[in-house]
Amino acid sequence: MQHGLAANPRQPTVAKSNQHLQIAAADALAGHIDAAHDEALAATALWPYPTVRSFMATSVANETFLRQIQRAREGLRLAGLRDHVDEDEDSGTVPDSRLRTDPFGVTPLTVPGAATIRTAELVVLLRDSKPLVIDASLGNWTLAGGVNLHEAGSGGSLQDAVQDELRPFIAALTGGNLSRPIVTLGQSAERWAGYNLALRLVALGYRHVYWYRGGREAWDAAGLPMGRAQVLSLVAR
Repeated sequence: MQHGLAANPRQPTVAKSNQHLQIAAADALAGHIDAAHDEALAATALWPYPTVRSFMATSVANETFLRQIQRAREGLRLAGLRDHVDEDEDSGTVPDSRLRTDPFGVTPLTVPGAATIRTAELVVLLRDSKPLVIDASLGNWTLAGGVNLHEAGSGGSLQDAVQDELRPFIAALTGGNLSRPIVTLGQSAERWAGYNLALRLVALGYRHVYWYRGGREAWDAAGLPMGRAQVLSLVAR
């Protein structure tokens, strides 16, 4: 892995950070904790957003691979990488109605036109109101019963082609009921996908949109049920 880093100095920053994390996990599992700590620090110095629970989060293909990912995550915990993003993390980011093109960044605590919902409140909402739950991040593993529609969390504008495609798509999922409660989410409070989707749904006229800021990480960290998502696409493949 170190040879790979040296041989590809121009690879994207996120990819280099991820390689440092792989080395950190391997070092930690081999008992080389100090070296693992150094690699974890190198990873976060390059790119500030990795967490244990986001490592290989889009790569769950089968149970065997999932066990391998969980083992690597154990190594990352030993290396000192933070487990997940706190759903109440606050950097003072000001909320606005601008869709973010960069998927990464510390999000505001609220989103215009929608309600921010925390984990305990979402448990109650799921039980009592049976909302439509849409995960706008990449991957096929999300809150039990949720669907994945990652294109809907993209940046752009509220007058773009994604918005045009989203309108009939969500209408079909909700039966055209603008009062149907809808929960949007992404990987964590350091991802914009769920925020972007909440803005898009509000612009479409949906009146009960809930943004689950903590996302998959906060839900998983709370020990709540996860499962395979129904993966949907705005564009027929």
